[in-house]
Amino acid sequence: MPKKFEKGETVYFIQSAIYIKEAQVINDSGGFVTVRILETGGGFRARQSRFFKTKEEAKQSIQRR
Repeated sequence: MPKKFEKGETVYFIQSAIYIKEAQVINDSGGFVTVRILETGGGFRARQSRFFKTKEEAKQSIQRR
């Protein structure tokens, strides 16, 4: 699967179906992205589809639900 994000890029994800959080990409490989959450310093790995390039894209995803 091709890379969707670059190392060091800022991305957004949805937490608890309502909160939009900001994170920094650590790695993008095999369809999964590893990120560090900027607010807390924690991190996790999830499928590329859980991440958005802009906050507006994340907001639109919430509104579609």
